[in-house]
Amino acid sequence: MTLLGRLLARADHIEISNGRLIISPASGKPVPTLWLKKNQVQLLREIAICTDSNLFSYDSYSTGRYSVSEKSSVKSAGVTLSYYAIRSDEFVYVTFNAELHRKRTTKGGKQGSPLPPGQFRVTNRHKFLRYWDNTGIERPLRLSSFHDCMGKLRDVVMTAEFQKAKRLNKDTICPAEITSTQLRQALGLSGNIQTNPLQTPDNYHTTLPDKDVAQSHVTKGFHDNESTWPIYRVPSNQGGKYISDVKPVMQRTSDPANQTHEEWLAEYEAESKASDTAQ
Repeated sequence: MTLLGRLLARADHIEISNGRLIISPASGKPVPTLWLKKNQVQLLREIAICTDSNLFSYDSYSTGRYSVSEKSSVKSAGVTLSYYAIRSDEFVYVTFNAELHRKRTTKGGKQGSPLPPGQFRVTNRHKFLRYWDNTGIERPLRLSSFHDCMGKLRDVVMTAEFQKAKRLNKDTICPAEITSTQLRQALGLSGNIQTNPLQTPDNYHTTLPDKDVAQSHVTKGFHDNESTWPIYRVPSNQGGKYISDVKPVMQRTSDPANQTHEEWLAEYEAESKASDTAQ
């Protein structure tokens, strides 16, 4: 049985609500932070597989001018978001129209001059704004300051339909919604455990403080250490593209790729007891 199946069989409540993975243990104890960091991607992948869902985790973005169509030489300014497909273990992308020039003269430059690499501007008519509002993340104070908060997208697991090949349809991308009942049914678990996570004080959401961002991707087979936690964004010299600068933050006791589900759960219980003792 998968790790997801083991947790659900224990009557733990697991769901993805507004793009956030939520686990409410039947014991009422909080999910150990380090345990979740080690196993979150595996849980999301198992959720995607058993529900036959396309789940995507934000990776990076770039700005530029893109051809309107394959047969047209006309190019349109925009911002491209790169996402990691959790189920298929590949990178996909979605592109939104955006403005890359200054709307008015400021200390940084004259009206109509190019914005610095990596910066872009949108208005209320741009679909990017609707996409952003759907994530539940607060807008920046100015519609030209999204470059300062793009990293917050790592906290939201998205779903979308494909437009072609590895390109996502921007009209369909939105936060994933998968209930615990759907997961139990998908795994053929009998009975519907009635749990209201909103009434459980120790619910664990994947959204962590900026110092412990808990959204990332790993390559096939997963990494040998916790170098994917957290991810910081640094600008490159490639036309405004922002890439991952990975920093190791901890050492895992054993590689989840080599652990049995029983060992994972034993580690989960051990960390829970350690947390209780510390309190």
